[in-house]
Amino acid sequence: MALAYFQCDDLPDDIRNIPLEYGQKAVRWLKRHPSVSGQRVGVFGRSKGAELALVLGSSFSDISFVIASSPSSAVAIGTSTVSAESKQFVPQSSWSYRCVPLPFVPWTEAQCREAEKRLENLQRIDDIHAASLQNKAATAKATTPVENIRGPILLIGSGDDHWWPSDLHCRRIKERLAGHNFAHECLHLSYEKSGHGIRFPYIPTTRTRLNGGTPAGHCKIVSLHNKPSARFHAEGDDRLLSSHLSRMKRYMQLRFDACSRFCLAASMLRSKT
Repeated sequence: MALAYFQCDDLPDDIRNIPLEYGQKAVRWLKRHPSVSGQRVGVFGRSKGAELALVLGSSFSDISFVIASSPSSAVAIGTSTVSAESKQFVPQSSWSYRCVPLPFVPWTEAQCREAEKRLENLQRIDDIHAASLQNKAATAKATTPVENIRGPILLIGSGDDHWWPSDLHCRRIKERLAGHNFAHECLHLSYEKSGHGIRFPYIPTTRTRLNGGTPAGHCKIVSLHNKPSARFHAEGDDRLLSSHLSRMKRYMQLRFDACSRFCLAASMLRSKT
């Protein structure tokens, strides 16, 4: 099930204090659905969705595994205003829980304006994200407690990510897990010549100006993911990782209109609950 969480129908207009309960409700609805076999449900996200996937997995026991592509290791700033109509600079968190915004890594007003200017010109902003992480106190509070995830984790990072330093974030996640003696497997796939746009097969790989990477680098990733030989191994409880990744591979091979899927899934969720 693909789930929209902003800019779709009556959903919020931007990523601003999105309730985690919305994702939790989707997971619980999916586990009750008659077409779902078993109780193990995982979450997959990319970019901001990868950040959300890690936060959800860290927050709720209903989630058995997490796949995060081009993720952030901490909650990043959502928007710079309290509403779409407001012009006043008031940085907002991306997520909330029980009506309380989650701690996030803030940007200055100058950083927000610079990012907006660059994005209009399709220029990279990963250095702004990296600079914000130098706020050690805020970063520590906003870092996702990934050690609370109740199952294996797959991280996919890019060496030339122009949105944020996703490979650095993957390494931070691995280091945190090691420091907490994480009981499950965490696999980090790092692709040096790829950018933020690691996507499914059959999606054009030439949008590199803002995302980073090279078309050849992105094509190589797709070919690797489509090889029949598995790159993963696991023992004990983490045997689940191999089956989860096998299912994920079949999912990634599907060609679909993501927008229509998002709308359908969101409408189904609202109508069933």
